Amino acid sequence: MSAKKISAIRSKVSPDSGNAEAVRIGKDGRARPLDSSAGRLRAAELIAERPDASLSEVARSSGIAVGTVRDVRDRLRRGEDPIPKAYNKNPDATAEVQTAGDWRITGAVTAAAEAQQAKLVAISALQALERDPSLRLSITGRRILRLIGATHSLSAHLNGLVDFLPAHCTTAVADLARNCAETWELFAGELEKRCDPQIEANG
Repeated sequence: MSAKKISAIRSKVSPDSGNAEAVRIGKDGRARPLDSSAGRLRAAELIAERPDASLSEVARSSGIAVGTVRDVRDRLRRGEDPIPKAYNKNPDATAEVQTAGDWRITGAVTAAAEAQQAKLVAISALQALERDPSLRLSITGRRILRLIGATHSLSAHLNGLVDFLPAHCTTAVADLARNCAETWELFAGELEKRCDPQIEANG
């Protein structure tokens, strides 16, 4: 696509570069926002709602680049605002976006921090189980630890695995993943039933 054609399309799509929703057309023909504030806010909300969603999935849904989504995710994990002041090309428009979405940003930061804390707790619990002789020194115990470890590893590498899968495999893998999730849910329920009488007895 020629520079002249790109310029012509840009003038039609984004006549007002001061608009937070204005976009520019790159040499690859793809539209990108001139001000990523609104997209960053949408990405923060998506990350809060679905912390295990892949970076590319969030990027597609929020209309910003994968690298920008990664920056938003890292900022949320550090408890920072997803919209950095240094990137603010339009203070008035950005202020309106932030004012309208302050409570959502706060919720996204809190949710991301809680998700990160939950992962740390899970790692600590798994490490404690791996040191437990009653599990470590029995065949069934080691099998349970391997299953839990594999699931935990999946969670830690979720983004890369989602991006790796070819399109023709996604439906089958998604169905199998849901089946596995249901099995784990049943397993957890049975364990909780076993715990209840013990709690009452010690109660």
